[in-house]
Amino acid sequence: MREDELERECLEDELRLERDRLRLLLEITNSMTSKLDFRRLVEVLSTNLLSVTRCDFCALLLPDADSGELRVTTLHNPDARGSLCDGTIIPIHGSICGKAFWTGKTQHFNHFEEVRDDPESFGNNVGRHFYQRVMAEGLVSGCDLPLIGRSGVVGVLAALKRSERAFERDDVVFLEQVARQVEIAVENALEYEKAVRDRDKETKRRLYLEEEIRAEFGKIVGESPALKTALDLVSVVAPTNSSVLIMGETGTGKELIARAIHNLSGRRDRTFVKLNAPQSRLGCSRVSCSATKREPSLVQSHKRRAVLNSRTRARSFLTKSATSLWNFKQNCYGSCKSRNSKDSAAPALTRLTSV
Repeated sequence: MREDELERECLEDELRLERDRLRLLLEITNSMTSKLDFRRLVEVLSTNLLSVTRCDFCALLLPDADSGELRVTTLHNPDARGSLCDGTIIPIHGSICGKAFWTGKTQHFNHFEEVRDDPESFGNNVGRHFYQRVMAEGLVSGCDLPLIGRSGVVGVLAALKRSERAFERDDVVFLEQVARQVEIAVENALEYEKAVRDRDKETKRRLYLEEEIRAEFGKIVGESPALKTALDLVSVVAPTNSSVLIMGETGTGKELIARAIHNLSGRRDRTFVKLNAPQSRLGCSRVSCSATKREPSLVQSHKRRAVLNSRTRARSFLTKSATSLWNFKQNCYGSCKSRNSKDSAAPALTRLTSV
C-alpha cells in the first residue's frame, strides 16, 4: 500500500510539473507573438525565459552581418564578470553555440571539460582562445539550442549555469519546445525589421528621384495635379525626337515647359532658341522652340552672342515653323474655342505628326 501511494505521488508530481511547463509555454507564446519590434521582444524574453530556464546566463545569439560570426544579445546575466557581455562576437567554428548553429542540433553538456578537446568546437586554435573567455565568465554547464526557421537556422538560444549538470534530459526536451516558439518570434521580428528598412530605403530613393527631377525642371515649382501631369508628359516626350506643340495663355509658363523639354532631351548641350511670334487671333503671343535635329548647326555661341551661320536657312526654318503652327491652330480653332482655358493649371502638350 505504501509503495502505491509513493508511486501515485510521483505521478502527480510529474503531471503537475508537465502542467506547469505547458502553462509557461503558453504564456511565453502569447507574450512573444505580438512583439514585432526586436527590442521589445528581447525585453519579453529576458523576463519570461528566466522563469523557464532558471539559469545563470541566458543569451540570444544571432548572425552578425559585419563579422560573419555570432553576436551575443544578453537576456539574463545578473552576476556578469565582463568576459561575455552584450555585443560580444562568438566564433561559429570555435564554440559550442557555433556548433549548434551550423549543425542545427542541440548541444547539451554537463561540464565544459567534456567538449574542451572537441575539434568542432573548443578543440581548434580559435576555440581554445574562446574557451578561456568562457572559463573567465565562470560558466560550467548548460545547453545551446538552435533556432530553426523556415529558411534554416536563424540563431541560437544559450542557457548556461555556473554549476555542473544544469539540466536533465527532460529539461532539455522542454527547452527545445520553448526554442521553437522563440524561433517563430525572432524570425518574425527580423523580417519586420527588414521590411521597415526596405520601406525606408525605398522612401529615401523616391524622394531623391523626385528632387533630381525637380532640379532638372529648374524654375518650375508646384504640386497641383495639372502641373504634375504636364511634367510627366515632359519626362515622356523629352527623350524622343518627336515635335511638340505647347499651348496655353500668356503667363502660364510655356517657355519654362519648352526649356524643361530641352534640358531633358538629347539636345541639351546645344543652344536653346526663343522666338517671339506676332499676336495671333488665338491669343498666343509667344512661341518658344529649341533647335531640332533638322538644324544641328543652326546656332553657335561666339563671344556670348548667338550668331546664325546661314541667315537664309534660319529665316526659312523659322518661317516654316511659325506657318505650320499657325495652320495647326487655325485647324484646331473650332475645338479650342469651346474649351475653357481657365480650368487648366498648366500648359497643354500635344504631339505633332509633322512640323
